[in-house]
Amino acid sequence: KAAYKLRRRLLGALLATFPADLRSLPPRLRPAAAARPWEAWGWLPPLHPPEAFGEAMEMEWHSPSPAEVAAAAEMCFASLERAEKLAAEVGAGGVDAVPEARL
Repeated sequence: KAAYKLRRRLLGALLATFPADLRSLPPRLRPAAAARPWEAWGWLPPLHPPEAFGEAMEMEWHSPSPAEVAAAAEMCFASLERAEKLAAEVGAGGVDAVPEARL
């Protein structure tokens, strides 16, 4: 059960898409906030027009690299091979034929 949880967490970490920067101010306002932090207090992005909100928030996202996707695919492939082998053993001799430690 622990191996399943570890595999699931690893796959989630390898294939996750998340914000690369979690600061509360967009990059263009950070230099001013560092010099005069009181001016950035309570800053909110503009709500109108709607495209101004997207421009103000300018988020940079991390998306999985090809190496991360390849590692996740290899993990899935290895797990599926193991499951197919176990299913073949169970199918050949029934559940009693497979040792408890292998289930």
